Amino acid sequence: IIGRAETGIKLNQMVEKIGNKIVVASSGMTTRLSRTHAVLKWDKETGKYLFEDTSSYGSLVAGRLIYKGKILLANKDVINLQGLKFTLIYN
Repeated sequence: IIGRAETGIKLNQMVEKIGNKIVVASSGMTTRLSRTHAVLKWDKETGKYLFEDTSSYGSLVAGRLIYKGKILLANKDVINLQGLKFTLIYN
């Protein structure tokens, strides 16, 4: 799960892994980032990660808008969550 930190939670870094969730510190740049913005799962059948957008505003994955939908990720796909960018690297 990738999402914004709950109000009042203090993080040591801008992005931290807490349990099974990747949490982004609340700031001006994350106001449109949902608390549960997206889910990232390993798909055994395809050998790829599956990205599921669960947000209110959508996400850009490899330049494509994903809104309340799912997409299989390729190695080095760029995931843009309301301005916060990640590159997924796996073999």
